[in-house]
Amino acid sequence: MFSRAYLASGAWVTARYVLVAAAGLVTSFGFANLATKETFGQYQFILALLALFSVFALPGLNIAAVKATAKRQPFGVLEAVRRSFQVSLMAVPLLLGSGWYLITQGEVPLGQAVALAGLLFPFYYAPNTWYAFYEGQLNFRPVAIRTTLSAAVVTAALFAVLLLGGNLLWLVASFFGVSAAFSAWFYLEIRRRILAGPPQRQRQEKKVLDIRYGYRVTAQKVAYTLTESLPPLAVSVALGHLALADFQLANIFLVGVSGLLGALAAIYLPRFFMEDRSKHRRVFQQNIIIGVIASLGYFVVVRLVFLPLYSESYHDSYLIAQALAALPLVIALRTFLVNYYTARDRNFFVIGVYLAANLVALLGFWAVSRESSFIVASVSYLYLLHLSLLLPLMTAYILTGERSSRDSEPRN
Repeated sequence: MFSRAYLASGAWVTARYVLVAAAGLVTSFGFANLATKETFGQYQFILALLALFSVFALPGLNIAAVKATAKRQPFGVLEAVRRSFQVSLMAVPLLLGSGWYLITQGEVPLGQAVALAGLLFPFYYAPNTWYAFYEGQLNFRPVAIRTTLSAAVVTAALFAVLLLGGNLLWLVASFFGVSAAFSAWFYLEIRRRILAGPPQRQRQEKKVLDIRYGYRVTAQKVAYTLTESLPPLAVSVALGHLALADFQLANIFLVGVSGLLGALAAIYLPRFFMEDRSKHRRVFQQNIIIGVIASLGYFVVVRLVFLPLYSESYHDSYLIAQALAALPLVIALRTFLVNYYTARDRNFFVIGVYLAANLVALLGFWAVSRESSFIVASVSYLYLLHLSLLLPLMTAYILTGERSSRDSEPRN
């Protein structure tokens, strides 16, 4: 069922995300045992806030750059980084203003940290398109090695700050500063390789990036960002930074599994640009198998390592994490369907599904949190969100498949 090339690529992607997830566990262990819940919650608030502002970095240009490289036009990667950096500068004054507002409200450390993150914003997001150069060529080994190296050093920097008793400002400086430095290094590396090509080829490739497609995917990724950022921001606003610390720690394993599934999806994404639907059925079946394995693995890992890592002080997080065991399968299927519709330029359909799902889940969280415990409200929020995403996408996929089958039948 699985091709040799798929298994080889999958091995590198899996190794990458196992090691990155391990780095994330080390970081979360450090926060859980060396920092207060308040500091951890504030740190997670900043990450969610920056993710919300990532629209200014035009994240859809990453996929446009993968598309360009898949068509042997790597100059599109450089164009994507340039445009992303230019537009991301617009976020800087907005984040500085957000930091100032928090300071005036008495949240001085949090406001200062948000302002610093704002200054680093363009350098953190824009160069991170470097990976498209490799993934567009289905070459996942360099991405795995570089991403793992970056994650290891960032984790070491954060852990060092925690051990030394550094404050929130130092934590933000370490994460965004070190991450931005690695992204710049990897970007300059592939830039040299691209510019080393023949001058004539360079001139031909300077306008190869499908900008309109990148903008449409950016709009789509804004909807994705809501799915990642809105839950922690909603919990923080409704219940405070302490509750956010519990909520995000419960999500730590799910985020790791979701990242792995997303990276595995990158293996077959270039195929969607080049093949028809009939050749994707095997990939769909593979996603079901991978999703089931991911859910089982998730449940076992949570049961074995969660409390030893984080102690009974995060018991509520443990209960939430256990209850989320079915979501990796849901995420695997949703990832396949989103990539399928993205490659077919059905961006606005996907955007509509994401916006509607986030609205339904947010309203559901608001209603449940008024009548139930924090644990029930958190679990309900996440299940309602992910199922509201999957069901419309799956329904449309099945219906279009049936219609295609009827259209292909011979007529008498």
